[in-house]
Amino acid sequence: MTDPASPPDRDELAALRAIVEGTAAHTGEEFFRSLVRNLSRATGVPNAFVAEFAGSNTRVRTLALWTAGGFAPNAEWTLPGTPCEDVLAGNLCHHPAGVPEKFPNDPGVESYL
Repeated sequence: MTDPASPPDRDELAALRAIVEGTAAHTGEEFFRSLVRNLSRATGVPNAFVAEFAGSNTRVRTLALWTAGGFAPNAEWTLPGTPCEDVLAGNLCHHPAGVPEKFPNDPGVESYL
């Protein structure tokens, strides 16, 4: 992604357009499923999810989980020791590699954004 002060480039606009067009006709559970599928496709990443708190602000469960080109069963996990914990603090969290080494409680992925 470019500097937030600069205008988006064509690739960014095309990705945003694909996400919006792919979700516009859906509501409820199907909206979230469509969102993660189109987010993955538009950004070229194999995994995407949308989650909500699960009874406390230290535990989440997915509303939709896309992985390796298909939907996976929804999952639930605790946040401490995962990259998601940093996101809750309001930070952009990008780890292009080495997630299992940096976050031993989150061994399921190699990178995270």
